[in-house]
Amino acid sequence: MKKLILWDIDGTLLKSGGASRRALEYSINRIFSIEVTLDDIDFNGRTDLSIFKQFFIKYDLDNNKENILRLSELYFRRLIVELTKSEGTLCPGIPEILEIIHNRNDLVQGLLTGNFERSAQIKLEYFNLWHYFIFGAFGGESHNRNDLGPKALERAHKTCSYMFPSEDIFVIGDTLHDITCGRALKANTIGVATGWTKAEDLAVHKPTALFTDLSDIISFLKIFDN
Repeated sequence: MKKLILWDIDGTLLKSGGASRRALEYSINRIFSIEVTLDDIDFNGRTDLSIFKQFFIKYDLDNNKENILRLSELYFRRLIVELTKSEGTLCPGIPEILEIIHNRNDLVQGLLTGNFERSAQIKLEYFNLWHYFIFGAFGGESHNRNDLGPKALERAHKTCSYMFPSEDIFVIGDTLHDITCGRALKANTIGVATGWTKAEDLAVHKPTALFTDLSDIISFLKIFDN
């Protein structure tokens, strides 16, 4: 029997030190000649397509494929620059946990993230984590995060040639959107308060398990041994 672990990125695996926001602000300013800050845009647990849509609506711009492509291409290039200028960090326990899971035959891990696939790769390569993930679902595939769970599961089944029952699927994230996304998939949900949502606020949504952070690696891994 195998168990499937689906990871969020920002606030769960790592913190980019504001690199994503700065890269997007830079790209918007350059492409649309609009001097903006994104303080009023809801980033928390949202897909990148949803974040783009919020900006386009606010400034009465067409939310079309051409604008999305222009903005995302510059955003990806700038994200690489901003990461080198940021004080980004890995969240507690993450390098050790990913390595342990990677070496276990009974556990499979993938991504379930609001990031575009390219921005996910840029961030995870910068922190030397990309090689741990051979499949995932990404925020360029839907505005609605709940649409991503079935895509991740389909790719897990195809990659592993194994059908994961819902009771053996675990969605890990730092926002209520991660919890609702996992619940829509009928999966177990693990909240971790290393992002922008407090543990008590995550607890309101009753995840299967809740951690302040993942520094207690042994306790975290016990979840998958039951």
